Amino acid sequence: MKKLVKITFITIFISIFYLALSAVLAFTASSLKISLRTWVDVLGKMTAALIMPLSIIVTLAVWLHGRAWIPSAIKGILSLAAGAGYLFWAYWTVLFIVFGMQEERMIAPNLLVTNEAVFLSASEYVYYRPVTVFFKTPAELTDEIKVEYLERKYSREFMTDVSENDCLCDKEFPDVKISVYLSSMELTDDYVKQMTLKYLAEGYESLGMERGYHISKNYSGKDDLLYLEFDGEADIRAVSEDISQMISYCVEHTDLFREYYGNVGVSSDQGEPEFTFALPFGKLQWWSKGDDYYRDPDCIAELIAEKYVYYSERYAQLDEQSQQLHEEETQIQETTDYVEEGARALYEAVLADEGFTYDADYNAKGNFYVNLGEKDGCFYSLVYDHPSPNGACELYVLYQFAEEGSENYVIVDMYAVENATKKVVASGRKHWSDVGTKEYREITES
Repeated sequence: MKKLVKITFITIFISIFYLALSAVLAFTASSLKISLRTWVDVLGKMTAALIMPLSIIVTLAVWLHGRAWIPSAIKGILSLAAGAGYLFWAYWTVLFIVFGMQEERMIAPNLLVTNEAVFLSASEYVYYRPVTVFFKTPAELTDEIKVEYLERKYSREFMTDVSENDCLCDKEFPDVKISVYLSSMELTDDYVKQMTLKYLAEGYESLGMERGYHISKNYSGKDDLLYLEFDGEADIRAVSEDISQMISYCVEHTDLFREYYGNVGVSSDQGEPEFTFALPFGKLQWWSKGDDYYRDPDCIAELIAEKYVYYSERYAQLDEQSQQLHEEETQIQETTDYVEEGARALYEAVLADEGFTYDADYNAKGNFYVNLGEKDGCFYSLVYDHPSPNGACELYVLYQFAEEGSENYVIVDMYAVENATKKVVASGRKHWSDVGTKEYREITES
């Protein structure tokens, strides 16, 4: 009994200390804001809300059963009521703690990121610096941290680009602008992508190519992927030889692609099908064709031809659907813009009630997206991805940005909109590697 009482007093002391400390920290000045680490906060809540009540109940139950003058029936009723009450309390308390728990991750030495979103709300990432083992204080993702991250990852020297905000560069190649940003609670960067663009452009000039090309932009307006242009099916063999030479140039002039892989695109927008396709090269452990497939232009031509046939069939299918709609509904426009109609259907079914605005637009390359405006301090965009594998749906991605025009984004969800019915299906996918719900897979793949 004495040990039980001692344990009870210890849990009471720890709980009071936790509650008092949490209250005091909540009133610290914003410039010196200190809060408990996530794991400390969870342990404190569990001690105060679960362990302390349990220890008190057990102590009282032992004391109660040691009193001979209390009838056994009364003891049984009180014990049963206390146990049932604690189980009810514990059930809801555990749910509250679990769903209210903030995810915390160390993304760099001396830098934490915490997802402070409340239950069922969009992610809200905040940076902190750990203070001793138990506390943390607000911090920022500085250029110094970004440089340290790049140098640790690539074993090269980097520096801040003073001529352009939020960009870094390799000291050896100061003209290559690099961005480091947060994605899914991890630091990531576009160093390999930007170096790929550099070497592809160098190879194009060095090899004296005259074929047309263009460089696509990502959604922040930064250079993204170099596309070699070709003139339809008859030009596939020739563009394959050019790609083989350009990849060979890249691989021979840098060791970067021994550890990483890049992409080169091919594009044909003359007539139908409109065609864009990216070929990877470099370290390709996941690529069935092998790391050196690019040395054989015939292998590249085969890959491009397969995609070209797929897009040809896709366009033929869309043409057939358009003709059917024209025959059945003469009052409806002959050519249906599935992308815009799908986005509008998705907005009205899912996003309108959440307070988003609808501002549809196209970027410089003609890619469709919807600016959904600002909500809770974050900016949102609905971006058209591509047709589903079965051709029956259009696929969209809902992005959340910490700042307007920023590359610091997270994926909120991915959606499929059935072309025929405009049925909207959320996938539950928050990463590109996620497979999605059963309903999503059935509507896009079957």
